[in-house]
This record gives sequence, C-alpha cells and structure tokens, in this order.
Amino acid sequence: MKQLNAVAVSAGPGSFTGLRIGVATAKGLAFGLDIPLISMNSLEIMINCYHNKFTNDNALYFPMIDARRKEVYTAGYNSQKKQITEIACPHINSEFLKNLKITKTLFFRRWSIKV
Repeated sequence: MKQLNAVAVSAGPGSFTGLRIGVATAKGLAFGLDIPLISMNSLEIMINCYHNKFTNDNALYFPMIDARRKEVYTAGYNSQKKQITEIACPHINSEFLKNLKITKTLFFRRWSIKV
C-alpha cells in the first residue's frame, strides 16, 4: 500500500450501491494513506479504452452501462473521443435515433465489467 501514489475511482454513471461502496473505499484509502483521490467518469474511461480498428471520422460512439429495466447509461462521443451528448439513461429505440438527427455511422457497445 505504501507504493501507491494516488487512488482512482469511478464516479459513475453506474450502479448506485456499487458506486457508493467503491467511492467510500477509495476515500478511506486515500485519506488513510494521505494520497490524492482521483475521480473519473465511467463512460470516459470506457471510450478512452476503445481502440477503433478502422478510421471513420464521421462515426459516433455510444459506450453503454446496463441501467436495468431495458435502459442503459450512455453518452455520445465523436471519433476524437470528445463527448457530444449529455449522459443520459434513454431507451435505445427508433425515437432515440431520430432525435440524433444524423446520417453518420453509429457504434453501440455495452461493456460487461466483472469484479
């Protein structure tokens, strides 16, 4: 533990209970070890880990986390990994796609994170 320089934690979106437990643990470690606590957005972590196998400057990417009840937490990112839509929990259906008002290639990806 003494080799740690900082503690990083996901700030969400995600499971409310899981985030509370993770943040509480991270805060306890950071406070106890007197090191910085770094908070990161879950969707930004996911999009920055994604490596596109082909170049498509017009593509939009929607990393997703299961929110249960047929909903997902997502936000839209462009090919430069810049967030272009707000984080939301929409139903992904034809109405969602119409509201985007785009004619670009869309990529939807749901990551499964196992602990």
